Amino acid sequence: MAFNAKKAKQKQAGIDDMVLLPKLSENEVMENLKKRHGSDVIYTYIGNVLISVNPFKQIPIFDQNFIDQYNGKYPYEEPPHVYALAETAYKNMKNNGDSQCVIISGESGAGKTEASKLIMQYIAAVSGDGVGVDRVKRIILESNPLLEAFGNAKTVRNNNSSRFGKFFEIQFDDRGDPIGGKITNYLLEKSRVVYQQAGERNFHIFYQLCAGASKEEKEEFATTNAHDFYYLSQSGCYNVDGIDDAEEYQLTRKAMDVIGITKEEQSNIMRMVAGILWLGNITFREAGKGSVVEDSGTLDYAAYLLNVASDKLQFALLNRIIKSGNEEITVSQSPAQAANIRDALAKVLYARLFDWLVKRINDAMDTKKNTLILAVLDIYGFEIFDKNGFEQFCINYVNEKLQQIFIDLTLKAEQEEYTQEGIKWEPIQYFNNKIVCDLIEEKNPPGIFSILDDTCNTTHSMEARAADEKFLTRLREVVNNPHFVGRTNEFSVKHYAGTVDYNIDGFTDKNKDVLYKTLIQCMQSTTNSFIRKFFPENVNENDKKRPESAGFKIKNSAVELVATLKKCEPHYIRCIKPNETKQPRDFDTKRVLHQVKYLGLLENIRVRRAGFAFRAPFQKFLNSFSVLSKKTWPQWKGDPRTGCETILKDMGIDQGEYQMGKTKIFLRKPDTLFGLEESKERLFHDNATQMQRLWRNYKLKRYFIKLRNTSADLLEGRKQRRRLSLNRNFLGDHANYMDNAQLQEVMKKQGRKDDGGVVFGDIFMRPKKKLLKGVTFDKIWGLLTNEALYFIHREKVKKQFIMDMLCRISMNQIQCVSMSQLSDNWLAIQINDPNIDDLFLECENKTEFLAILNDQYRAKMNRDIPRTFENMLSFTENKKKKTVKKAEFVLDPKSKLANVSGSGSGYKIGIADGLPASSQPKKVEVKMQAYQANNQPKQIGHRMSLLETAPIQESTYLAQQQEQGGGAYKKKLPPPPKKDEKPKVKVLYNYQASADDELTLREGEIITLLDKDPSGWWEGEKQGKRGLFPGNYCQEI
Repeated sequence: MAFNAKKAKQKQAGIDDMVLLPKLSENEVMENLKKRHGSDVIYTYIGNVLISVNPFKQIPIFDQNFIDQYNGKYPYEEPPHVYALAETAYKNMKNNGDSQCVIISGESGAGKTEASKLIMQYIAAVSGDGVGVDRVKRIILESNPLLEAFGNAKTVRNNNSSRFGKFFEIQFDDRGDPIGGKITNYLLEKSRVVYQQAGERNFHIFYQLCAGASKEEKEEFATTNAHDFYYLSQSGCYNVDGIDDAEEYQLTRKAMDVIGITKEEQSNIMRMVAGILWLGNITFREAGKGSVVEDSGTLDYAAYLLNVASDKLQFALLNRIIKSGNEEITVSQSPAQAANIRDALAKVLYARLFDWLVKRINDAMDTKKNTLILAVLDIYGFEIFDKNGFEQFCINYVNEKLQQIFIDLTLKAEQEEYTQEGIKWEPIQYFNNKIVCDLIEEKNPPGIFSILDDTCNTTHSMEARAADEKFLTRLREVVNNPHFVGRTNEFSVKHYAGTVDYNIDGFTDKNKDVLYKTLIQCMQSTTNSFIRKFFPENVNENDKKRPESAGFKIKNSAVELVATLKKCEPHYIRCIKPNETKQPRDFDTKRVLHQVKYLGLLENIRVRRAGFAFRAPFQKFLNSFSVLSKKTWPQWKGDPRTGCETILKDMGIDQGEYQMGKTKIFLRKPDTLFGLEESKERLFHDNATQMQRLWRNYKLKRYFIKLRNTSADLLEGRKQRRRLSLNRNFLGDHANYMDNAQLQEVMKKQGRKDDGGVVFGDIFMRPKKKLLKGVTFDKIWGLLTNEALYFIHREKVKKQFIMDMLCRISMNQIQCVSMSQLSDNWLAIQINDPNIDDLFLECENKTEFLAILNDQYRAKMNRDIPRTFENMLSFTENKKKKTVKKAEFVLDPKSKLANVSGSGSGYKIGIADGLPASSQPKKVEVKMQAYQANNQPKQIGHRMSLLETAPIQESTYLAQQQEQGGGAYKKKLPPPPKKDEKPKVKVLYNYQASADDELTLREGEIITLLDKDPSGWWEGEKQGKRGLFPGNYCQEI
């Protein structure tokens, strides 16, 4: 095996799979991650769980070469990588027909979004293609920059932090090609639109519009500079290292084009974005019992962008309508209250625009068919800030639910299943965070969400601050949970990732998530139909139904998400953030150790060490792998459990590698499963190859027999036939091209991909007269492709003989092929190119050569190749010197083989009388060979005959011939020889060996036969030398 520097480096950098750590502790886990991080090895396994450490720099391990490296491989074959996990999920979906999901977890800035993008990139690269499939792939990939523009922002922990959760389902057909997709979004942090902490930014799209808008757009939307807008200037952060907002704006617009968002829709989207910015610049001052707008110009421009009347927008911002019985009362708002209404409108505009974008992407790629799913969950990670509010509470709750799934599926459920199945097992202690989830979501006893909803429902007339304090009081009175602590103005929850203090300011208002009637009526009055459709509410309807709170929606969404994930086969990526500086090579051991602890990596390792990597019901395992044993395939009549044991026994799997439960089989190591899967795939591949080979062999034999049966027509009844070759089988490759590296190298240098593959090859003899030596012969190799005829010769260079191209003759350059009327093997090929000399050659298989050459010529020129038959042939041996030579053919009863001698300015060839020119080869038919399935997986390789070797070039007939070998039909074998005698064969035709392991044959020789390969190549012994030779050149005696 070739040395792989990448693998060698990774082997030195700690341990790939931490299940194999020699010492087991959280500190050892951290140290292993540190060692690998220092060597730019960012991926590590815990069994089938992938640990990813953010390198905070670009690492060159994600290009097409790496995609090719992992494509079709099992995890154990290559180093840990997100591509390996993606390949496993994709392969499981195709092979087992089960939907898959990848759950990516970790805190903000740990690299979750990048991992999700790499998974989609890999799936797009390795799945099928086609117009419809490629369109879906483009939408899937382009949806990322679009959603990042509107859903991501710079935070103190992450320059490109996802401020929403995304569950991306890629939909596949039964062939594994993507045919659609669907995105479900969660928890957009809409409060970021109106406020950001110091050092953070608003959503990227605002800065992109300011920096990258065209001159016309800037004039229309008045998007001058980010500094000019209140919603962008509060934090003092405008730029981000490594992000070019102007360039990103162009990528966002390109993504919109790919998804199918029209130019008019794009203009309206940017109008809304600019309108939100101008809304934020509206300020208020106190006036009487209410307030007024300080700058009417700012109000007018915001109204212009939102296509509403200025007075209607002003009224909606400055007033609130309260219903008392059947009467509606207009209440003026203070400047602070007006600012809150303004912010509420900005948030709802942005949130509904974001929802529309997600729906637009879904409409572009969703399919209504029942399909297989490969889903990726990318949701923003656990957050602990200096000040944590309602948004952080919701985010951390969802992360708590994801941790619960991980515990349920990898720790709790696994151990419970071992107990139920009676498997020998040592229980592992772990923290079950269900108690924390119950604290937040339970109804009885009431959890935090329930108490929050109850407070909101009973404090309609209270000011927001008073309602928040009432909520905190209720928490202290009702909650009795060791993971909860109530304090002044805040409460604490002891999450799986650490204790978080939540400030109660705004909890009740944000949970109500109510948009005032005045704002709805204002926006429904817009003349812009694009904006108006975002406000479908019927404000005049007397609906007494209580609106759903934000907490209620989040809780329900989390429950639905968990239910969806549990229907899929899960794969896990646990992302770790190595530092807070966002700098490469900075590894904060204390911080990483904290993440190792709360992610439960040590418990995960212990479970994997003590447990089993795979389990399946007996019948499912039997259905999947019955083909691996002759005893269970094609039908197993015993009970499923015994069938499973039979398969494992026949595959040589040690009993210590598995256990049989009550209803399921358990495999201890993943390598065992991978081995079974690989054996099955190899078996299917071998059987498919055999079936294809039989079919190609049938087509090939039919082709060659058709050529042979009609080859006499090419001779037009004007050339005598040879007794020994009239019924010879057509072979195709007489030059042993596939075992001749020198010939292959010469052909490779031609660089003509359009020439297809070699369809005929032979060794030709070219005569030349030498003083005092008479006539000698040069051996040249002739190779015929779909496009041209190549001749290759040996020449001496620096005292060494090398092979080089003599000439290439395309079909349209062949003027004529001339032959005598006698039974010789000579041809003169006239070339209508002044730079290529005519060729006068002897070919042992001239009829086959002429038949295949004519077939290729006719395919290109739409006519048969021109032919002449004269006993005096002329050809131009050297066109530069205008050297014309003649070849005279005469009858010579003494010459069984052609006798060539010099004669004047040419050659004289004597040949004995042959069969009449009207002689026809024996007509034969070819039958399709019966297919016999092989259900015994190969354990060792075998020596392929040279005729079974696949060609280096794409070939047509010869490639098929080489897979099958030999002639078009076989003679019946004679009775076996006596035990004390070795069988013998008599050579019928001359054959010149072209490789060291072949024998040269001369007509009439007797060869000791040692072995007969079904391919048509036999092994024999001659004068103490053993070697291969074509069986159809001989006759058994």
